[in-house]
Amino acid sequence: MTESWDRDLSEREIERLAPGQKGKRSRASLERKVRCLETWCNDPLLVKINEERIPWKRPALRKWQDSSMGLWSWKFSPVDHPEGDNSDLMERYFDSIKILRRMIDGVSNAEIDALKHKVASLEKQNLALLDQILQLQKMIPARSPRR
Repeated sequence: MTESWDRDLSEREIERLAPGQKGKRSRASLERKVRCLETWCNDPLLVKINEERIPWKRPALRKWQDSSMGLWSWKFSPVDHPEGDNSDLMERYFDSIKILRRMIDGVSNAEIDALKHKVASLEKQNLALLDQILQLQKMIPARSPRR
């Protein structure tokens, strides 16, 4: 069962949450955001697709909201303070941001195009090899079943 705070809420609904629920909501959202960034760190294509959404600074991290992913915004800056209660998550956030920055700086469109060309070439090569195998199989006479 989903927690009552773990859904898209209006400002008024957020204000009515108990302090403990607000804290759980912020912590859960921060954790999901960090996990999302860590996932992107493992896939250059995801980085390229989501480059505009990457929260490079803490205020952007705070504002990032995507209800389909359970990512909620918050206004209370101590939630994402590097030396606050969530310092473990913030350390992971900063590590992910460093990796993402290196990935974006290191992967150009020309490199992506070159990789796409290599993939297409390998796909053609695989089809040619499969065709050769089929032709060889046709050349082998059918065996009669043993009795």
